[in-house]
Formats: sequence, C-alpha cells, structure tokens
Amino acid sequence: MCFTCGGWVIGRVIEALDVKWHPECFGCYMCGAELCENGFFKHNGRPICIDCHDLLKKKKKYICNKCFTPIEEFVLWYLKESYHPYHFSCQNCYKPLDNKYKEKDNQFYCQLCFDTVIQDVCAACKKAIDGRAIKAASKAWCLSTSCVTNVSDHCPETSSC
Repeated sequence: MCFTCGGWVIGRVIEALDVKWHPECFGCYMCGAELCENGFFKHNGRPICIDCHDLLKKKKKYICNKCFTPIEEFVLWYLKESYHPYHFSCQNCYKPLDNKYKEKDNQFYCQLCFDTVIQDVCAACKKAIDGRAIKAASKAWCLSTSCVTNVSDHCPETSSC
C-alpha cells in the first residue's frame, strides 16, 4: 500500500523510510517536488527535497511537526520535535497550550479539558484521579483507603468486584 495515497502499488515501487510509495506519490513534504529521481533528505522523519533542505539549513529554520511548514519565528519544542506555538494545542478544545498542559495517551490537553472531560473521577470521593485507579462496573475509584473500601457499595449485586 502506498504511504501517501493508500492505493495498491503495482509496478515500480519506491521504498524509503521503511514505507512504500508510487513514484508519483513520493514527494517532498514541504513543496511537493517528486523525489524518486533527485534524491532526498530525511527531516522530522519525512522526505524532503534537496532545495528545501538547503533552504532550511541556510536559514536555520525548523519544520512544524503538525503542519510541516517552516517556523518563521518562535519555535516550541516538545520531545525533540518542533511546533508552531499555535499548533501545540488542546486535543479537545483546540486552544493553545501553556505550561500547565496535561498529557494522556500521547495527546495533549489544557488543564480544564483534562479535569472535566479526560480524567477519571472517583465514584466515592468525586475527586479527579491522578495516577492509578481501580476500575469496575464502568466507574473508577482512587486508591485512598476510604474510597477503595466503598468499591463494593457501587457494584451491581450480580457482579463480584
């Protein structure tokens, strides 16, 4: 299957960066230039043409890991990847994140969305659970002693929690 278009690759196959492409689909992720005859560089795990590579190197520019365009001004770094500040945003409300963001399953959330939408809430004490929890009967309990002893109170009689 072609990495870019998802179609079956029949005939000539380009194999690079551990994936396969149609020759016409194997292009620079910045400008779209075909790469199969001219060679390429790897940038942020994606193929980039020689001209775009030289441009980035000359101007010391970084590529946003979300939109794959050059970052002209402030570069936000996370886990050795560069972003436009406005692309480092909450996965739920899409607002730009500040230094109080939360992460769950490699997704980023603002504090408000994390606390109200993403994070589990203890069925006994009604507080947000930060860390490990006991889950049963579609509910969650924090590991405080008083809450754990209440787990059986919330389970259906037919269940053995």
